[in-house]
Amino acid sequence: MKGIKKLINYFFNGVRVLSNNRIIVIVIFAFVFLLLDKTLAYRMELSNYEGDYINIDGSYEKKDTTSIYYYDKKNNDTDISKDIAASDLVSCFNNKIDLNNVDSSIKGSIDSINNLFNESDRYFSFLYKDIYTGFTVSYNADAPIFTASSIKAPAMIYLYEMASLGKVDLSEQLVYDGRFYSGGSGLLKDKEKGTSYDIDTLISYAILASDNIAYAMLMNKYGRENVHNFWISHGTKNIFTYDTIWGETCANDASIYMTELYNFYKTNDTYGAKLMDYFKKAEWKILTNKEGVHNTANKGGWSNEYFHDIGIVFEENPYILVVMSKSGNDYSDYTYLFNKASILAGELHENYWKYKVSECNKIKQY
Repeated sequence: MKGIKKLINYFFNGVRVLSNNRIIVIVIFAFVFLLLDKTLAYRMELSNYEGDYINIDGSYEKKDTTSIYYYDKKNNDTDISKDIAASDLVSCFNNKIDLNNVDSSIKGSIDSINNLFNESDRYFSFLYKDIYTGFTVSYNADAPIFTASSIKAPAMIYLYEMASLGKVDLSEQLVYDGRFYSGGSGLLKDKEKGTSYDIDTLISYAILASDNIAYAMLMNKYGRENVHNFWISHGTKNIFTYDTIWGETCANDASIYMTELYNFYKTNDTYGAKLMDYFKKAEWKILTNKEGVHNTANKGGWSNEYFHDIGIVFEENPYILVVMSKSGNDYSDYTYLFNKASILAGELHENYWKYKVSECNKIKQY
């Protein structure tokens, strides 16, 4: 205690001495103000990059409580030449089923999904989409929700597509200098500052380990606005509606991300295949096929009471599956929800294709 009192006395004695020289006092106060200003500015900058611990305040509620089914207009009918012997059969598989007279097995699966999400008044959002035909079943899919780390999916897809066009150099080096430190998910938080990483490594970290620091570094480099404009041009509505690199999304937007990822994968053997491999190897997976197998290319998101998983389920006929929730901190509750939704979506997908095969096999072959 005596030591502390001495230090206090020295401080005030120093102030008295300095008070006789106004110029020195002004310089000291200016220095202190500048230091505080930079510190506050840094904290404000960092607040946009803290990752899964930042939430956009919102009383998210269900917009709809009834499942709807339709055909995604973005899926084009396959152009089959009438000269091809199997054209009738192929066209049958591609053609839309009559939504006014849905088979009972398909309708039963849709009803089960609807009942699952109506068990609770909390926010749940769901979307299933058959990639080949565009047949879609959704629940509350337009309602916005805080993204958590699911936002890293559209950002990384954008960067890889730009790389395929020569607009992003995946070998370029960025230095982790500690500016975007986050205690959330990822690998860089435990790495030494001053280390360089190439863009491709940072992208892989952001997908595989959901690295918040890698994501922030990439967004700082390439700009939130560029990612926003890219996805708005693809039809999304909720991406980056707030002035942060997190923000909101919805199940319909997530479906657009995954559709674009799949199309990129199918049309680009180099960049598309490598990016898809990153998503297939993502460490945090919740959604499965109906047998409980994590055969997905996905990006999850988890922040406090928000739990999301958006992905492509790689069955014989792949499909997109999105489940988003604000289900509180009851882990058993969200685990049950995602597991059950995965099973019901898998059953719906199986029933849909059994019906398609049954109907198309009635066509007389040459």
